[in-house]
Amino acid sequence: MEEAREMVESMDSDGDGLVGLEEFMGWMEREDEERKMELREAFGMYEMDGSGCITPKSLKRMLSRLGESRSVEEF
Repeated sequence: MEEAREMVESMDSDGDGLVGLEEFMGWMEREDEERKMELREAFGMYEMDGSGCITPKSLKRMLSRLGESRSVEEF
């Protein structure tokens, strides 16, 4: 219950103790932007050669750093 109360308080921009549609939509947009930033960061970890794409070679390199050893052919 405490977690739900904290969540409402974090979304309740006008302080009325309720979350209206506009407040909810604003909160969802912020969450969406944060998620996009996380995904961009994760993509950047795998895209290492500046091509703007995850290549088999860059995927192999990242997986190797994570302890997964595979050949490019296995992808």
